[in-house]
Amino acid sequence: MVTKQRLSVLQHYEELCYSICIYLVRCDKLAAEAAKNTLLQLAACDAFFAAADTEQKLLLRKESIRCSLEALKARINTAS
Repeated sequence: MVTKQRLSVLQHYEELCYSICIYLVRCDKLAAEAAKNTLLQLAACDAFFAAADTEQKLLLRKESIRCSLEALKARINTAS
């Protein structure tokens, strides 16, 4: 899949990704960071682009949760 197509797929999921992240972290700045990291991770994942729509959503949710928790963890570590 070429880069333009990958970007198009990622743009399709951008709003869902941010929605998941903001729900988990409850902070615009952290949610934006987590969503950015999620999309960057998925951009490099060939399995994501090869998957069907429902599987892509599942992968997106899993990565959004992981990146949101990482953002919260980093925030806690810097606050200490």
